[in-house]
Amino acid sequence: MDNPVDNKNKEESPVFKIIQEIKDKTRDAKDMPKESRQECVETLYSEGYSVSQIAQLLDRSEKTIKRDIQDIRQRGSVRPSVELAAQLVGDMLKKLEVCHSYLVRIAHSKEGSLQEKSQAVYYASKIITEMTERLQTLGYLPSAPQKVIGDIYHHNDCDDKSIAEAKEKLKEIEKIAQETGALDEDTKKRIELLKTKIEKTEIVKEVEDLGKDQNSKNKEETKNE
Repeated sequence: MDNPVDNKNKEESPVFKIIQEIKDKTRDAKDMPKESRQECVETLYSEGYSVSQIAQLLDRSEKTIKRDIQDIRQRGSVRPSVELAAQLVGDMLKKLEVCHSYLVRIAHSKEGSLQEKSQAVYYASKIITEMTERLQTLGYLPSAPQKVIGDIYHHNDCDDKSIAEAKEKLKEIEKIAQETGALDEDTKKRIELLKTKIEKTEIVKEVEDLGKDQNSKNKEETKNE
């Protein structure tokens, strides 16, 4: 069913009025200036009309309609810029915040079934996770879980200082992931594996230190003899 508001807007729009007059044959499409024709082309093309259908309706060649569409696209093209990216990200965050707030209200509402509330909680959490991932991808947030975990995985220095630093980094990762809602099952598993790896590294380090101490004692005893 058509939306009455949409239909009213269409009736009041000069472009839709022109198109309707052309369809009713009360207006000659040939007499239209280029600007008006391109407005009609843009409207018809956005509504799903093919190039050949538009050409037939506006009494122009398909080549002319294609050229009009190309002009419309060029006028609507956007050049990459830092300012534009910031504006789009800001707009995206506002929309996501609105969605998140709406879902949280549903989750805490006295109305609605348990299933609806559970789904609201799930999607509210999903919004936070996906928003964090998007911001990390765009460079607005550090990819803490992925980057720091990777650093620990490839860290070959096993002295006491590096082990302590690895522990602290892992705690920081876990905390950030929990606060941002990015602590998914995959990240949890990787964190647990790293905890186990650090514990094993500590044991190996203790064994190595014990071996070094024993070797030093043996050398000292040999020297005294």
